[in-house]
Amino acid sequence: MNQQRNLRKMIGAWAIAAAVLVPTALSAQIVSGARGSNQTSYHLVQLSVNSGAAAAEQFSSKTQEIGSCQDAMNVAQELDTDIRRNRFVRASQLPDQIRDMLKALPTGQASEVFGADGDTLRVLVICNRL
Repeated sequence: MNQQRNLRKMIGAWAIAAAVLVPTALSAQIVSGARGSNQTSYHLVQLSVNSGAAAAEQFSSKTQEIGSCQDAMNVAQELDTDIRRNRFVRASQLPDQIRDMLKALPTGQASEVFGADGDTLRVLVICNRL
């Protein structure tokens, strides 16, 4: 009889522990699996301007002063550039050259000026790495 009481108490204690721990473990699995992989994703800000000799020099020097995403927004307004915010961009979605450039780029800093078409100059700023 005494053993049955002790057994019931232990089962009750295990049931309470399971009720507390199982939801936590399940939510941790859901969150860690949400991205589907360990692949890097970025929140990016892209500044773009039409190229021209004076514009290119000013764009390059001003964008190298960027130290945060807020700085990027301020520079975009100051230079009247096109600005785009891209969230949850996976590294695998980017061209190899851009992906390699972003690997070494510190968060908040502007990339080097680049432009594939020759008419438009661009920089990217990493606001967040996920």
